[in-house]
Amino acid sequence: MNKNIFDNLGERIASAFKDVFGEEPKMMDMQTDKGMISIQSEDGEIIGKPVTVDGAPAPDGEYKMDDGKVIVVAGGMVSEVKEAEAPAPPAEPAPEDGEKKEMQARLDALKAEIESLKSAKSEAETKLAAAEAQNNKAREAMAMFKKEVEDLRKKTIGGDEPPAGPVSHKKEPAGQPAPEWAAAMLEGIKERTGLHHFKKN
Repeated sequence: MNKNIFDNLGERIASAFKDVFGEEPKMMDMQTDKGMISIQSEDGEIIGKPVTVDGAPAPDGEYKMDDGKVIVVAGGMVSEVKEAEAPAPPAEPAPEDGEKKEMQARLDALKAEIESLKSAKSEAETKLAAAEAQNNKAREAMAMFKKEVEDLRKKTIGGDEPPAGPVSHKKEPAGQPAPEWAAAMLEGIKERTGLHHFKKN
């Protein structure tokens, strides 16, 4: 399009406006990032109104004003007004190297403490399992011992039946050998308690 067509367009629009309304249109000058622009508006509205730069139609594009608003020009007219964008929140300052090192040291210490607690827990669980196993063995040994005592009692005095005839409470004279069942019981007790390793002087 020949630029000469738009020469003095603003003046011709102003002249036509004056012929119709008997007064010249109001000119709104606005400073933008591309320089000063002029918008002809009789009612203060700017959308759909002519835009000129130095009396010539403003080139199509976006014109950012000082308040952040953006005027969109298309075909020498204001086609849109974009509101200013909200400013981005300020970025948090990065911690200094000293603070980073201190935070990392604390984190490493915390990790080490957690690993130590895990190790202590594992060790405690192992000891508990060993103690339970030892306790079970002791219970089994006690049950076997009781069974052997019961078997010996049944063999020597005839089970649960009371002995025939009167029971003598006479003490055996010193130096007499103990009954076989008593000697066997004593040996069993010595084996389980470890007393068989000791001899009387």
